[in-house]
Amino acid sequence: MGYIKIDFVILSFNVSSLRWIKSHYPEVKTGLLLSQNNNNFLIILLRVFEILLFHKLIRLTPDILALQWETLKFGLLEIAAKQGKPVFVWTVNDQKMIGELLNDNRVHGIITDKPDLARKLLAISYQRSAVSRLNSD
Repeated sequence: MGYIKIDFVILSFNVSSLRWIKSHYPEVKTGLLLSQNNNNFLIILLRVFEILLFHKLIRLTPDILALQWETLKFGLLEIAAKQGKPVFVWTVNDQKMIGELLNDNRVHGIITDKPDLARKLLAISYQRSAVSRLNSD
């Protein structure tokens, strides 16, 4: 298979597909999508057994986790942070939630249908942190 080697990640809900990609193209980054509606069993495994046992059970070590925002209540952000896994949260369209996630160092990316809102909130966040740094000096 020929592809241009640029930064990209293959995301899927399907563990078997991600496992196949990793076994044939180990250099390709993969991400496991977790959704409250489609993956309750996987979420429970992650929460109860932590991510290392989860890897052994499904024989997959995804490079990133992409969490549906509703799954954050299961503590997956904390688990992923402990393991050093980058986390992307989807699909976040609520202004308050976007603002909270932008200020959470455990979140590496936000997937949204409202990128203009996210950019505006990010700019505000940068301004606040710059003012805070100036005031602390």
